[in-house]
Amino acid sequence: MRPYALLTFLLLGTSLLAQTPEAFNYQGVARDAGGDALANTAIGVQFQLHQGTAVGTVVYSETHSPTTNDLGLFSLEVGNGTPGTGTFAAIDWSAGPYFLEVGMDPAGGSSYTSVGAQQLLSVPYALHAKTAEMADDGDWVLSGDTVHSNGRRVGIGTTTPSQDLDVEGTFQLKDGTQADKKILTSDAEGNASWQELGAESLFGAGNLPPAYGNDISCLSTAGSLSLASSPRSVAVSGNYAYVVDFFSDDLKVIDISDPAAPVLAGSVGIGPLPFSVAVSGNYAYVVDINSDDLKVVNISIPGNPVISGSLGVGGSPVSVAISGNYAYVVDTDSKDLKVIDISNPASPTQSGGLGIGFFPSSVAVSGNYAYVVDLNSEDLKVIDITNPAAPALAGSLGLGANPRSVAVSGSYAYVVDDVSEDLKVIDISDPASPTLSGSLGIGPLPFAVAVSGTHAYVVDQLWDDLEVIDISNPAAPTLASSLSIGTEPIAVAVSGNYAYIVDTGTDDLRVIELFCPAEQQQVIYDPATGSFGSAPQIWQTSGDSVYVADQRVGIGTTAPSAQLDVRDASASELRLSLSSTHWSKLRFSSTEGLRIEAKNEGVEFRPMLLIGSEVKFYSGLGSTPERMRLASNGFLGIGTNSPANRLDVEGGLAVGASYSGTNPAPTNGVIIEGNVGIGTSSPANRLDVEGGMAVGASYSGSSPAPANGAIVQGSVGIGTTAPEYTLHISNGANTGSGSFGRGLKITDVTPRIYFEESDAAVNEKLMFLEKIEDGISFSSVIDNATLFRNQHILFVKGSGSVGVGTKAPTAKLSVNGTANNSTGSWGVFSDARIKTVQREFTDGLSVIDRMRPV
Repeated sequence: MRPYALLTFLLLGTSLLAQTPEAFNYQGVARDAGGDALANTAIGVQFQLHQGTAVGTVVYSETHSPTTNDLGLFSLEVGNGTPGTGTFAAIDWSAGPYFLEVGMDPAGGSSYTSVGAQQLLSVPYALHAKTAEMADDGDWVLSGDTVHSNGRRVGIGTTTPSQDLDVEGTFQLKDGTQADKKILTSDAEGNASWQELGAESLFGAGNLPPAYGNDISCLSTAGSLSLASSPRSVAVSGNYAYVVDFFSDDLKVIDISDPAAPVLAGSVGIGPLPFSVAVSGNYAYVVDINSDDLKVVNISIPGNPVISGSLGVGGSPVSVAISGNYAYVVDTDSKDLKVIDISNPASPTQSGGLGIGFFPSSVAVSGNYAYVVDLNSEDLKVIDITNPAAPALAGSLGLGANPRSVAVSGSYAYVVDDVSEDLKVIDISDPASPTLSGSLGIGPLPFAVAVSGTHAYVVDQLWDDLEVIDISNPAAPTLASSLSIGTEPIAVAVSGNYAYIVDTGTDDLRVIELFCPAEQQQVIYDPATGSFGSAPQIWQTSGDSVYVADQRVGIGTTAPSAQLDVRDASASELRLSLSSTHWSKLRFSSTEGLRIEAKNEGVEFRPMLLIGSEVKFYSGLGSTPERMRLASNGFLGIGTNSPANRLDVEGGLAVGASYSGTNPAPTNGVIIEGNVGIGTSSPANRLDVEGGMAVGASYSGSSPAPANGAIVQGSVGIGTTAPEYTLHISNGANTGSGSFGRGLKITDVTPRIYFEESDAAVNEKLMFLEKIEDGISFSSVIDNATLFRNQHILFVKGSGSVGVGTKAPTAKLSVNGTANNSTGSWGVFSDARIKTVQREFTDGLSVIDRMRPV
């Protein structure tokens, strides 16, 4: 006989929130093969729990031995039998589905025959709620769409929560604003949101000095990118700007990580006339006034944006703003504000809407309110969007004329009007009663406004400029600066220290640097109080300069002893470089002293100066030879590294504007134009030397000159650029041996001293003393063609004899020629006529003439 059972499942628990037993009830009727009930019979029952499918892995089994009643009915508790495989408490009910297989032995033994398997549905899974372990149903209160447990703790991943909500493990929060590298943070009221990771996110608002100050003098165009069509709207997020183009019908994604060189990263076709764009998280939201829809574009890969979903919104949508999981669109045809649920980007749906006026032109959202300006009703409407399904008008303010664009920051809304030509600042701290705080006339056609920090940024289509407005005092906004932009700027967005402007006249995106960088400050943390602050400011900035005014700067030392103190254990070096082969440096070491060096391998020069116990000068190419040395004893050597005198020059020396740089000095010689003083500060002569002087390779560096004397190896010219002899002194022109000047020459071949006069003289131009044979001769010359006109006019021999007209005197005085007594002449010359041997004469030739008249 083959028995079977009619299986019935019952769960005796009224709620998932109830105390959960570790079992669930099972009832069945045992029948024989003929269908008759097995009344009052002891039977064997086996339960097997399969995971996944009816024949899946058995994760738990147990057996029972019940006795049926008069109707063959038996009742069991699955979980309280005799375990066979696994334990009932270890079953992970969240890892289902599970199938319960029942086996029976009508004889009451353990030879079980399967009578079927069924999937466990919702009732047994109440066991999965046991982690809540609530005492009774009254712990949780249902109120409308809210369930709460006031004063109780909730644990996820733990049975012993230590806080109101205790999550042990990971969790995921998706609200549409999540993105790579964002952090979850909160505002002052504890409202959590995903934010970009930044200094303010880490340290809190107000704890860091601003990266940029209020110096607007840096306002300028940093970069631009041609878009070659008609850009209409721009939004910025992170390192990318998003531009919709009216005629190319696309969304362009532009990389702005380098503000000076924005580049196109990617684009996607949108529709006939895309009009406005907003960005949140990984999605851009674009409204199109031709296809009359909102398109959601996935921008997680900037180089390949793709459309995720779209929703027809009707009429002509002209402006879109995003907050949380909702997009807010104003439409000029349907004359309303639409609230669109974008929690599923692939399938946006309209949650609610509100008719607001004839021609809404711009919308901004902040907190629980949307702010809309209307060109027809000429007002600002404040709309409560707390319930997205039923937005309601909270308040409004008449603005007059033609409000074009609105931006919101903090407790103020900022509206530009292209008829009243102004910026209006509106206090919205009381949404039900917005009031005008202040206004500023700004230009003939202001078209768009953006707000960041203490400034509003307005583009004007007629003045073609960006106007930066200081709004730190909402009651009295003032123009801080302006910058010409293009021919028709139409939209502006601000991020960090840059404004991003699209221009439909020049068809480009322009990146504008706003403020000059603020002074750098170091963040300090006080662990005792947990507060942050700024370290004292040392370095100052001014324009493009960084400086320190009164403090010392140490490199390699914590105790600088000078304004700039660079230290190293072996050598300290300061270097100015263009490259590894083009540099100059200042280096100090214990071995060399101070080295000043420059190197430029392009033209192969390497000058150098060494300052130690001696000063050495180097210049030239390649190995850079030494050119000059100032020794420790004060001696200066040029061309020699071992000067033995005050000045040792190896080679020629020229001094004076007329000589130096134009006239080469003689080998190892000197030519000097003016007075020279060596060892004295006030030379009164052509050459004043206090001490010795040596000139020439054979003398300088080896032969000390006499005290206050000079030794010169070559020719010396004073007053002449071309000395012809060892010493050539001249006070007039001299062009060489072909013509004569005025002065003195001393020769070294045939020892002579020449006395010259000007070439203009008509008689003898030259007289000279000459050392010949054993005496000194005095001669005269008229010119080079008639040399020695009167040779040996006077000759003095080494023995003391004097010859007049002869170089061979035979007596103490020999005269070759006639002599006279001033009135006549002697035809024959003799000693007897001019002297006496008997007595000494005292009256010269007059006495002699009286004694022995001729």
